[in-house]
Amino acid sequence: MNNRGFKYGDGLFESIRVGPKGAPLLLWHEQRLRRSLDQLGILLPEDFQLASFIRLGEAYRLRLSCWRAGGGLYTPEENGLAYAVEEQPLQAAAFPWPKKGLHLGVYEGQPIAAGGLSFLKSLSAQTYVMAAKYRQESGFDDCILLNAWGRVVESVAANIWLRKGEGWATPALSEGPVAGVFRAYLLDVFGQKGVVVEEKALTIADCLAADEIWLTNAVQGISWVREFMGRGYVCSWAELWQPRLNARLWGE
Repeated sequence: MNNRGFKYGDGLFESIRVGPKGAPLLLWHEQRLRRSLDQLGILLPEDFQLASFIRLGEAYRLRLSCWRAGGGLYTPEENGLAYAVEEQPLQAAAFPWPKKGLHLGVYEGQPIAAGGLSFLKSLSAQTYVMAAKYRQESGFDDCILLNAWGRVVESVAANIWLRKGEGWATPALSEGPVAGVFRAYLLDVFGQKGVVVEEKALTIADCLAADEIWLTNAVQGISWVREFMGRGYVCSWAELWQPRLNARLWGE
């Protein structure tokens, strides 16, 4: 089998929420995709356009898996692009509102390695698979993943945000989280609205001291945390911002 994505996890993927009229975060996805492929040294064709994969008329989740073409062992024989596209139907274009917040746990089986590749959505996702397996077996809705310093990085498939009073914080990219498309978009929107967000190192103690915790990604939007380590949380800002973002992105 001459598939370096299958053999070595030598590649990455993008998950895009698409509505009947298109994908409003497409530019953000394309920027991350190009940056990520450049970091891996995988060459894009000159005429490559992410928009060419978007099919209008329905709501669905599009996954674009990209890997290095050609063979070789660890050392590649070439650096061209190979890819596959998958679609999964969605009930609606707009982000859903999770009426019941999430029960959050902590996965400590394998730390996230912060570094030059940690920002991208790698095909090599064993740590996330094991964290999801732990979440399932432990009865949690999601789990916080930690880095080698024991600090908060992200959840199984989302970036994490903490609110204390009027101030927000999210782990800096240097801590090891994926550079989420929705993370980047929300930082931009919050900046326009004057909402202060600190990108910094965060601890479990910071989570326990927070008033509100969000998990965000480009497919689900905002998911709010109901309980973590016996501590309860509110969702007042989530109730306000999910409809605002749906109106802004989807016109709903």
